[in-house]
Amino acid sequence: DLVSRWTGAGVSDILLCKPHKPLYEAKLAGQEVTLELYIDGDIKGNMDGRELFFVDNVMATGLTFLSAQQLLGDGLLPLVYAADWSKLRNDVKVLFKKQGLLGWKRR
Repeated sequence: DLVSRWTGAGVSDILLCKPHKPLYEAKLAGQEVTLELYIDGDIKGNMDGRELFFVDNVMATGLTFLSAQQLLGDGLLPLVYAADWSKLRNDVKVLFKKQGLLGWKRR
């Protein structure tokens, strides 16, 4: 609701993930993690010619966004509250740069 109030955009909370080991634990154990995302519900409104944003409260590695992009297509754009640039995968950094999504200030 917060994003919708601030932007006037329709928000559909429809992307879910099958249970998995916490990413941090898997990384410590040297295991590769894949996220199995699925859609539960419908996107509100007509999406013809409109941008589709992936809203997340944090982005560390970019794995969730890339998994969502595989499911929903290349037109998906990230809208993130916070990102740890030092931990983002290089392909996610390139995507951010290409799409002009580097609007935050470093402190």
